[in-house]
Amino acid sequence: MNHLLCLRAAILLALLPGLSALPARGQDFHGMGSYSEDFLFVTGVSRDGSVLIGFIRDEGFMHAAFRWTETGGLELLGVPAGSSGAIAYAASRDGSTVVGTSYVPSGDEGDPDEVAFVWTEAGGIRALGRFPYPDSYGYDSDAVAVSADGSVVGGHISFFYSDRSEHWANDVIWNAGSGGVEEVLEGCFQHMKMSADASIVVCPFYGELEEGGPYGRGVRRWNRNSGGQDVIWAKSDGYQHVFAISADGSTLVGYEGNPGPNGTIVEAVRWTEETGPVFLGYPSG
Repeated sequence: MNHLLCLRAAILLALLPGLSALPARGQDFHGMGSYSEDFLFVTGVSRDGSVLIGFIRDEGFMHAAFRWTETGGLELLGVPAGSSGAIAYAASRDGSTVVGTSYVPSGDEGDPDEVAFVWTEAGGIRALGRFPYPDSYGYDSDAVAVSADGSVVGGHISFFYSDRSEHWANDVIWNAGSGGVEEVLEGCFQHMKMSADASIVVCPFYGELEEGGPYGRGVRRWNRNSGGQDVIWAKSDGYQHVFAISADGSTLVGYEGNPGPNGTIVEAVRWTEETGPVFLGYPSG
């Protein structure tokens, strides 16, 4: 049995109720056109379905972020000042705001620094603000989520010694307008997800599952309106990953890995406040 395919199918089944609520329409398929570059990757779509985002990679492994619409075709987003490439990861509801990561050559064995960016129709592309750190440290940042109205950006930052022998990472919230860091989500690292209004943020973490209790991996939830946070899904002997969050932040889908007799057993999960994590099983066959 191909467990990866089964896992993806089970997660799709969990999302079907939401998909069935969408208004019925004809099945229209439109090509994106042909391009001479080696690879074109679509990484996301706006919530209204009108805009695709992604990146093009050429033979020299340079990346160019793009935005595509049916009427306008493919539009390259450019790069912030000093950057040499970019990848788009997320778009606002109507696709007028796009966020992602740009690459700045660091001179460290050719390895570029990663710098988060925001692009808007009105203002073009610019780097998001850096969190203060000692000059002796290297720095990476990535923007991977944006609110429906484009005003709030989520992502992560990491600091490391110049030889990259050790690093620290935390998820962060930026103000898209000012570009400044508004919040640091201590203990969370990468793969954060936000509700449509950015009031609910969830992210993986490693730490105490409860005060004075055992350490483990889990999912932490921030309520940005109340300032409260809690651990909503965790185990001391397993791990969790969230693939997607519903618009209102009430439902998560992802997977959980647990020790098994022949290695790790990975199962698709749907989480809600009422049910907690529910294992979805595998499709028949």
